[in-house]
Amino acid sequence: TMLKNPFLVYVLSFGAVLVVYQLGWSAIYPILSPDLLLFFGLTFLSSLLLAHLVSGLVQQTKDYQSGLLPKYTALLVTATFAAELFNAGGIPLSMIISGKNFYHLESSATHLHAFTFWSVFSTIRFADYLYSKRRLYLLEALLPILFYVLLVYRGPAIMCVVSWIFVLIIKHGRLGLKRSFLAAVAVLLVFYINGVI
Repeated sequence: TMLKNPFLVYVLSFGAVLVVYQLGWSAIYPILSPDLLLFFGLTFLSSLLLAHLVSGLVQQTKDYQSGLLPKYTALLVTATFAAELFNAGGIPLSMIISGKNFYHLESSATHLHAFTFWSVFSTIRFADYLYSKRRLYLLEALLPILFYVLLVYRGPAIMCVVSWIFVLIIKHGRLGLKRSFLAAVAVLLVFYINGVI
């Protein structure tokens, strides 16, 4: 049930990373500053308070209503993707494969997707699909992930996939052996593709 609460997930996941980081296994990364540790401490405290406030809402997820987003929302996501392509002068992934400098492309990107909440749209549409079984919703949920990959925004693509896994856990409680195996394979595949890119 703790995995159903996103604020607790934040505290657990980042807390675990910070504990492992303190082991000093890397000579590349610097020691964490007191300011950064204070920042995480304050965000952990805020997250624990928010986790307590939303705990009742998290338990009511069985009442989820699918399809509440306006029908044109997928068109808005697609239009901003087209604008990103226009601004980049082509498909960034194919440009990088053909030898163009990734950092030059990254520095000139507009990041319009940040203003149109592609990741949020993808997560909501995936939840819509799980609760309604409409394949159109799954297709629409996949659009931002595809767009992120084509634009070489690996982090947001991974965030979408991880969000989907949390939505699965929230809906089913426990994933079971088969779903856990498929989720693990999907995560490893995403990480592998991320590394290759």
